[in-house]
Amino acid sequence: MKSLAWTSMLCGALGAFGLSACSNDSTAGRGIWDETENGLAVVIQGEAGMPIPSARVRLVSATAVVQDSAISDSTGTAYFEKRPDYGGHVEVSSDAGVARSAFASGDSSLVNTVRAPARLSGSLNAQNGELPSEVYLHGTSYKAPVASDGSFRFEGIPAGDYAILSAEETSYLYWNESRLVSDEETVVFLNAPSKDSVLIDDFEDNRGTNLFYALTGSGWWFTYGDSTSVISPSFPEHGLTREDAYAGNKSLHETFTMDSTAKNPYALVGFNIGTPPSEDSLHGYDLSKVDSVTFYVKGSGHVFMQFAGMDADLESLIWEMEFDIPSAEEWTQVAAVPGDDATWASIAANIKTINFLVTESADIWLDQVVFYGTSASDVFRVELKK
Repeated sequence: MKSLAWTSMLCGALGAFGLSACSNDSTAGRGIWDETENGLAVVIQGEAGMPIPSARVRLVSATAVVQDSAISDSTGTAYFEKRPDYGGHVEVSSDAGVARSAFASGDSSLVNTVRAPARLSGSLNAQNGELPSEVYLHGTSYKAPVASDGSFRFEGIPAGDYAILSAEETSYLYWNESRLVSDEETVVFLNAPSKDSVLIDDFEDNRGTNLFYALTGSGWWFTYGDSTSVISPSFPEHGLTREDAYAGNKSLHETFTMDSTAKNPYALVGFNIGTPPSEDSLHGYDLSKVDSVTFYVKGSGHVFMQFAGMDADLESLIWEMEFDIPSAEEWTQVAAVPGDDATWASIAANIKTINFLVTESADIWLDQVVFYGTSASDVFRVELKK
């Protein structure tokens, strides 16, 4: 069962997807750029395709360090002498608009289209704690001061999904995520998050991802099964329903129809809480401080809840808990408590996916998945440039 589930987890993940100082050189033009010497050219254009001169262009690493900067010339092109060694993002600001897009280490040319900027404002409630002096948007160079009343404001931000963070002594504090829309202002009021529990998903988002998408860049729900099993819907984002929920407006509903005459039938719904195995087979997420994982469930069937990870020798292992869904009508909270289990202890610091697997027909409704005993900064390994 465990070997089968680990294989299915990987296949399911695949099936689901259907630091240096800033340059002070602001000279427009090629300078010493030469495409034969591993340079990078970034073309800035408007929505109609017209070149945007005098745009300010920055190359920002995944850890929010500005690696280089340049100004676009009369053709709308900003030239960089050297391609970055690692991937990151291009940030563009101009009188015509703003843009942000990803780049890879091997890119030699990029095109960015500027659009009207978004704005983000709000207030932090430290709940008897100390307010941070600044807040950051994860993976960007964007930061804003926090006033004594907790208010903050970002101007000129490209539209997109952003995680709002503040720096702590040795780590970061995740306040929330926010989706910004071009030419609009988003206002948020944020309470200091708990440091001993993390709401991983409440299924209120339509993207089929967990709540930390803006922080991890991933985290997809997926389904998978053998060839004789029918899973409906096959894409979990289509299973987000307003028909019933324990809390909020939505829950996840999946129906599994199994062939009882088939040999070893199985099907599952699961999620990668961070980087999918298909993108990085060695990197998982740290649940070593987790003392329990709870969720609300209803429906029918016998379920194996599986935590798949890797031990220190990079061996793939699974810790699992079996349970019968208590009620078809009433939401019931179920807790997975690893305790002192040796398998859990060996993989807890490197968990890849969490699966709900069945070997017989089942009807599963899920809501409010919570990790207890840990915080977002413990679970998600994110470097924050202070």
